[in-house]
Amino acid sequence: MGGFRFMLAAFVAYSHFEGAFLPFNLGTSAVIGFYFISGYLMSLSYERFRDKAAHPVRAFYIDRIIRLYPAYLLVFAASVLFYWLSPKLAGLRPINLLELLVIPNNYTKLFEHKMNLVIPPSWSLGAEFQFYLLLPLLLRASKQWRVALLYTFALLHLWTLTLPGALGDYSAACLKLSQRACEAKASDLLGYRYLFFVGVVFILGNIAHEIYEKKSLPEGILHSVIALYILGFFLLFPVGTMIANENVFAVLLGVMLFIPLSLHYLQQLRLGIRPTGMPVPSPQPSPASGGGGERIAARCFTLSETDKWLGKLAYPLFLSHFLGQWIADMAWGGAAHNRFFHTQAMLVSVGLALLVALFQEVIDRKRYAYRGFGRVTGK
Repeated sequence: MGGFRFMLAAFVAYSHFEGAFLPFNLGTSAVIGFYFISGYLMSLSYERFRDKAAHPVRAFYIDRIIRLYPAYLLVFAASVLFYWLSPKLAGLRPINLLELLVIPNNYTKLFEHKMNLVIPPSWSLGAEFQFYLLLPLLLRASKQWRVALLYTFALLHLWTLTLPGALGDYSAACLKLSQRACEAKASDLLGYRYLFFVGVVFILGNIAHEIYEKKSLPEGILHSVIALYILGFFLLFPVGTMIANENVFAVLLGVMLFIPLSLHYLQQLRLGIRPTGMPVPSPQPSPASGGGGERIAARCFTLSETDKWLGKLAYPLFLSHFLGQWIADMAWGGAAHNRFFHTQAMLVSVGLALLVALFQEVIDRKRYAYRGFGRVTGK
């Protein structure tokens, strides 16, 4: 699971690198995968708080803040410092401290003066935080109501992606009000950024948690929702809508490809399956093999530790890749004159992510001690 999350973060990073060539925005598809994983794991996390905390809602909110904000503030401060010290970026763009609020950042795409300029992908963290705030309320509803909500939002989400004209392209009604304010496609805003539409992916993660962790709902619900998106894909493909609007293609691909892959790795995590594809064998050496069992166990342990650390790098890489490419550009030149720029930017970004992950390790030890239990997956 850790390696998969790192891969998603690397897709997001590469999609933002200067001069990156992709036939569509693979970072958009990867964010859909992250949303689904968040819906699943945060439902599991909140269940643990309901079992162990006297005030589960408050404890859950505090835990999320401690988990996400310290690393965010560290990268934000480093990015601002780079702005001040870099002659290439000095005065190029304003620094808006309102970006530190995070929660409203996915709504600032509407405005010419955007907030998320220091850590541009912070808008998706805004959508995450909004889901965290609503999750306790969502889980108070019955399973039947949540399933009804899932289908309703899935149909609304598909409507925003498939309806031609105003919602599929730039909103004509919005442009009549302000040419400057409405610079983003409605399919981008409604299909990808705004929680009251893309929230269906978080809810799908919650329903998957009900299906696989609590065994309280049939798998057919999950399969039928993904089938709706597959149907939308094949209805759109012949008329070329997705070619004209990469947001539509990337979101549909994220649902069809990265949600099933996310579910596969979440199930490996739930069942205790290591990256080798098999449970870790007993470490006792076999007399017949001359200690071969011990060597296999050590190899599986090494792969498991590597996978765990790749997972720890995912969020820091998500935060630091813009700073990484700015540093690479200043040190070796940008993509226009440097054919190794993308490799250099990724290596610098991963190096920064490792530093942030080490910092996060210290924070997490204190977080686990404060809440009274470790990782919610128990793995």
